[in-house]
Amino acid sequence: MPRSLVLLSLLALVILVPATRAQNVPTGFTVDTLVSAGLNAPNDFCFLPDGRILIAERQGAVKLFRPGLAGLTTIGTVPGVTVGSERGLLSITLRNDELYCWASRTGGTMRLSRFTLVGNLNAPTSTALSFASSSERPILANIPDSAFNHNGGTVRFGPDGMLYLTNGDDANCSTAINPTMYQGKIFRLDVSGVAAGGGGAPSLGSLVPADNPFAGSGNAVARLLIAIGLRNPFSMCIDPVTGDLFVADVGQSAREELNWYPRNLGSAPVGVNFGWPWREGFIAYGFCGGIGSQPSGLLDPIDDRVYGSGGRSIMCAGIVRNFGGAYDFGPAYEGDVFHSDYYNGTIERLEYDPISGSWSNAPAVPGQPTGTYWGSGFVAATHFDQGPDGAIYFVQHASTGAASGGSLKRIRGGGPIWNIAFSSGDGQVATSGTTFGQPLEISLTDNLGAPVTGIEVSLSTDGSAAFSTPGPYITDAAGKVSVGVSSTGLGDGPVVVTAYTLGAAPQTADLFGRKLEIVYVPGTPNDTMFVDVYNTSNATNPSLPLLFGLTHDLQPVYPTIFGDLYLDLLTGVNTFVIEDGGGMFGGLNYGPTPPFATPNWSTTYSGSPSF
Repeated sequence: MPRSLVLLSLLALVILVPATRAQNVPTGFTVDTLVSAGLNAPNDFCFLPDGRILIAERQGAVKLFRPGLAGLTTIGTVPGVTVGSERGLLSITLRNDELYCWASRTGGTMRLSRFTLVGNLNAPTSTALSFASSSERPILANIPDSAFNHNGGTVRFGPDGMLYLTNGDDANCSTAINPTMYQGKIFRLDVSGVAAGGGGAPSLGSLVPADNPFAGSGNAVARLLIAIGLRNPFSMCIDPVTGDLFVADVGQSAREELNWYPRNLGSAPVGVNFGWPWREGFIAYGFCGGIGSQPSGLLDPIDDRVYGSGGRSIMCAGIVRNFGGAYDFGPAYEGDVFHSDYYNGTIERLEYDPISGSWSNAPAVPGQPTGTYWGSGFVAATHFDQGPDGAIYFVQHASTGAASGGSLKRIRGGGPIWNIAFSSGDGQVATSGTTFGQPLEISLTDNLGAPVTGIEVSLSTDGSAAFSTPGPYITDAAGKVSVGVSSTGLGDGPVVVTAYTLGAAPQTADLFGRKLEIVYVPGTPNDTMFVDVYNTSNATNPSLPLLFGLTHDLQPVYPTIFGDLYLDLLTGVNTFVIEDGGGMFGGLNYGPTPPFATPNWSTTYSGSPSF
């Protein structure tokens, strides 16, 4: 017997996209989003003398950001970068017009290279800056990269003028303790004598500082080292005052550790062994064959986290120094060190006790997310560094392991200098896949309540909304921006729009996209019908009629505003209907009579029509 299914639905199917987790910091601190679009997996960044920022993307591009101005400019691309898992362009640093890059390169190698910047280094609004691949000069070339992981590292200049580089053990634990191998080490290099411009790599001997701890070794690699015994030191910070190194070493399966290398400026550096693979954090490891018993003199970390509960990829999250910047953290934070985790996004704050000579978690401050964590919500953040304004800057992937998207942000002291708010349009409800009836209006004011004009406001969404006009969005004479918003039809439920600008705490508008999802499942040979019904709504207390019905085509024609339908809505015979009250899907009725159901209600209809 033939049958037909008539589905009358006011909403389109969408996929729910969760909102971005908020970033929480203590009272008096603000997280500013500086770049939210135009980046693809940013791994690291560095500052130009005029405050502009160079951002390194995983695939090899280096982009220029001008604070307070819209848009990014690609200034060059490191050639032959190998991308995958932990591989890519991993770190950059700058000295004068020399850009140093640490990257996975074709042929299964890691390479530290130098490129020459062309353009003005002291022009805050200029985009006239670039480097050519032909300007490359390898510094350390052909370092083996056999594994797709544990090649993480950071390249930075210390206040002693030397170039420091960390490198992982290439997923081979025994390499970390062999001083003749590149893996699992910290290098200290003197690059002052390397010839300008592009060309071949200098000899290893020409890079050895005379005061390196193993400068007299007969092995060329050992002469460049100051530390061994590291597993995957992806992230390193250098104290600009003391020259001390803080190295976050990603653990195996039990502990994540933050290591401290006291530089003692004015004295020759010492050689240290951080203990991997005999040690993982403060505990024994012992699963690396052929390395013998644990030697004496291993240098313990200053902090470790239990794997899983505290995360599984530790990052150094900055060192605080107060140099008189507008966003200094203040005297209570002087010399403190932060560490975070790429996966769980929590930040801890460590302070130094000069009497005991040890580090410990600083006491909690007002507004801290927990007694242990100074900050939370920093999932997928990679490198952190203090900017010239005193704020801690960081780059963040769009999600853990994401190959596209990402952002540049900063944590600053002093609280917001501007206030951003949704002055109208917040809280609207619309059918998923349609435009909200009222545009969103965003207002920007200073701390005295006066409008702030001519400033770019950035808008972002969790993927469930689209804007009627593309940015940039600039505040008008009343300090306002107005933009239409549509529910994209990619998700039902909350539709999240975030507004932010330099110097203001981000604000979120919470809209809602309603949807009734109805899926017909083909019946069995005995002509049984199955229909799955799911309702998403933020409304309650319904009082009105039909949303859709299903029947077979032998029913009488029933005229509706949607046309003639084969539905018997008068008697309900051979008819299955879903009803809703005045809240537009606020409640559903499984059948032609009350009682009504509730939001987030779901059911399956199963029945054999009688003819």
